[in-house]
Amino acid sequence: MAVMSMEKWELLAMGLADGLSQDKAAVGAGYSPSNARVTASKTLKRHPEIWRRVEEIKAERSLIYERNKIMPVAKAAHELGIDKKTIMRELFDNAMIAKAAIPVMKNGENIGVYQCNISASNQAFMLLGKELGMFSDKAEVSINHRSGMNDEELRIFVVNKYRKLGLDLEAKAVDAEIMED
Repeated sequence: MAVMSMEKWELLAMGLADGLSQDKAAVGAGYSPSNARVTASKTLKRHPEIWRRVEEIKAERSLIYERNKIMPVAKAAHELGIDKKTIMRELFDNAMIAKAAIPVMKNGENIGVYQCNISASNQAFMLLGKELGMFSDKAEVSINHRSGMNDEELRIFVVNKYRKLGLDLEAKAVDAEIMED
């Protein structure tokens, strides 16, 4: 739907899309403040296309918001020459610097104690590992392949397992028990 042909209707729709009450949107659209509430109510009842336009405006604004939220970051990264490879290299460098032992100085002299920032190094390595897919925040779930078996398939599976273990007599007993069910 394009911009509404009646300017007041378009302005009313825009006001409603902004979250204004019907009477405030009507006044903003140019309707008389003395009967704005009644006028807005009647106009909206007679012309449901105004409500469709309100939803369309909200959808357009949402799309623009999402584009604008993403585009400045991508543009800035491009302009600064920052890419995935650069970030990975910097993280690795930071991890190594943080891990390096730095002498502790007192009055300008090395006192024989060395200090490093293992926490910062670990954080940098953790970010690198996540990017490389080495860690997962999700629990891995496996589904037993036998869960989809019907009774007959399950019976055959159990009997074959017993026989592989050399338990033929017990396999027969299991076979008989399953057959009774």
